[in-house]
Amino acid sequence: MYVQKEKFDLTCSSALQPKETMEQYMYTYLNQRYGLKNLTIEWATALINGIKKYTIEDSDVLLFAKILRNDCDEEFRLMFKEMKNVMAEILKDKIKKKYKLKPDPEITRIFNETQSGCTEEWQWIAIITKMYNQQDAKLLEEKILLRIAEKAQIRAEGRKLTVEEQLAIQYKKENKILYSELQRILLNFQLERHEKYIKKFFGLFRKQDLDTNGVVNNTEFTELIKSMNITKSEGDIERLLAVVDPYKNKQITFSECVALLTSVRILMNYP
Repeated sequence: MYVQKEKFDLTCSSALQPKETMEQYMYTYLNQRYGLKNLTIEWATALINGIKKYTIEDSDVLLFAKILRNDCDEEFRLMFKEMKNVMAEILKDKIKKKYKLKPDPEITRIFNETQSGCTEEWQWIAIITKMYNQQDAKLLEEKILLRIAEKAQIRAEGRKLTVEEQLAIQYKKENKILYSELQRILLNFQLERHEKYIKKFFGLFRKQDLDTNGVVNNTEFTELIKSMNITKSEGDIERLLAVVDPYKNKQITFSECVALLTSVRILMNYP
């Protein structure tokens, strides 16, 4: 849906039309695909139920849910993609350095097996220390060790342990964690930081977005910028408005606001 929405956004820009929020586009997308209103509603309901089910265990689903509710800007999905790539690059680099004499096909095999299985302590330690400062790396190490311990809390009660339970106990002894779980911990951590980063602006936006549809008009956008106390100049506000709403559609999404204020280095310096 992300890919299709990018194409849809380009189409809207070419037609000088306003962009839609992810929630609005979800219904547009389903309507284009299935045509009938009852099918659109049925699939939207199924999608929302699926999101509720998998939000806890899947960071990508969690992010999509927040974007759908206009709790997070759409562009942040690119950060998730970048983080996954960086994690993979660090992991492969560390494997290469540890097994210097192994040929490339063998390195690739170990790398693929690690990504589809579990990471050893030296691997996940290398990833977090490379990606984060000392304080954040220490916090993430505690989160990872806690997760390993939680997985290994087995109440055997005289019964035979399952293979999964045996692995959990073994992982705790060796401080191993599934790569998918490691990735989820890091992505969720980054998402929490981003939400803290936009928290104050998010609150101000919601005060203007009275119908909570993730869209403000020009007057509401002007009041939003004024409430931030970042400029007293009407000219500055008009220039921001010209950038975020160049075709004067008077429909500006939350994601467009965040992208604009980040691009002009306002949001990152906003307390």
